[in-house]
Amino acid sequence: MIDRTLASMVGPGVDASAASRSRERYRRVGLTFAASAGARMVSVLVAFVSVPLVVGAIGVEGYGLWATIASTTALLAFADLGLGNGLLNITSAAHGQDDRRVAHHAVSSAWVLLWGVAATITVAFALLYPTVDWGQVFNVTGSLASEAGPAMAVFFVCFALGLPLAVAQKVQLGYQEGFANSLWVAGGSLLGLLGLVVAIQMGASLPWLVFAFAAGPVGAAAGNTVVLFFRRRPWLRPSLRRADRRTAARLVRVGLLFFVLQAAVAVAFQSDVIVAARVVGPEAAAQYSVGFQLFMLVPAIVAMVTLPLWPAYGEALARGDHDWVARTLRTSMLGVLAVTAAASVLVLLLSGPILAIWLGSAVSLPVALQVGLAVWAVLSATFNAAAMLFNAAGELRFQVTVATIMAVTSIVASIILGRSFGVAGVIWGTVIAYSVCSAVPQLMRLRGLVHSPRGGL
Repeated sequence: MIDRTLASMVGPGVDASAASRSRERYRRVGLTFAASAGARMVSVLVAFVSVPLVVGAIGVEGYGLWATIASTTALLAFADLGLGNGLLNITSAAHGQDDRRVAHHAVSSAWVLLWGVAATITVAFALLYPTVDWGQVFNVTGSLASEAGPAMAVFFVCFALGLPLAVAQKVQLGYQEGFANSLWVAGGSLLGLLGLVVAIQMGASLPWLVFAFAAGPVGAAAGNTVVLFFRRRPWLRPSLRRADRRTAARLVRVGLLFFVLQAAVAVAFQSDVIVAARVVGPEAAAQYSVGFQLFMLVPAIVAMVTLPLWPAYGEALARGDHDWVARTLRTSMLGVLAVTAAASVLVLLLSGPILAIWLGSAVSLPVALQVGLAVWAVLSATFNAAAMLFNAAGELRFQVTVATIMAVTSIVASIILGRSFGVAGVIWGTVIAYSVCSAVPQLMRLRGLVHSPRGGL
């Protein structure tokens, strides 16, 4: 069905100028993927090395507090209210139209808004801070209880500072220069590790360890911001005079749609382990969690390839290069489908030995659960490739509607099938709900999208 639908989108060949732009887009996608993969490897290596360092410095319980504080990043992921993604959309379209004025207004407005968000959440945290027993929140006692609050405060301030500094990252993605940001991210990870080593050698307490590690990425983001706006693209340098209400309102409108979309997707994709725990039991939740990590590794890698297509689509749509969009959409979806299907089959065949090496006999996965996760990996990865076009084209209301319906249907279906078939029923409820409520509507919408004029944001 996917092949027939996407094949109908491909139009006649392109002229020489369009062909040149096409090659440049693919080159930048490749560079961004390579740099992102490298940055991911550096971050994994840094995480691997930092664990024994922190455990050796403050003990296992101290590391547990460290890891818990760091995990709050996931809870704060939506703190920018989607403004960063809104900026990415506007800058990629402005790039396609060679419109520096629109891009400058968008960057300046996003800069002001995100500093406002950072200031607001920091003040709210400061007011909340003295009323909370942080030792009780993190379930620690003794000296760690007195260090929990300051450590959390240091982490939160570093996180808040990172919100406006992320403007540079979104601009680089919008101009298809995500590879530059990845280099800065890798440098920030290494800088954080260096700071951690120095702090440990100095016998620093937990709050200072958190500061040394968290300040590295913030410092790298600040360096990226300075280089981008004072050297690489000084005409985009944020300015209060260039921030205006109309652009800010546009950013907020688009950003809130992204915010709702991210929340709906998070509920749809992350609720299964909770359903498994509540409906089947804690062992089922462990089985689901282990299986999910095993089968979703390849889609996570593939996502690094498809993410750079988002700004590339935005620029191509702005230039009217619909043939390139159609060909790239078809190639990316079918390519992701083939790669993830082959990888999922391989994981299915090798899951026994992999689990034995990884966890020994601690956790066993039912075959029906593994097959469901393999199908889910293929579905989610393939249509994530399509989501890059929907994002670039501003099809946010459509995505929000589909994702919300899918999230509700998925939870209901997973509960019903989980009660009847155990942990395997949980994932199959999600697969069925996604296929009916999301995959089919997306295929229908894709047919007319690439050849229609780009809708306004």
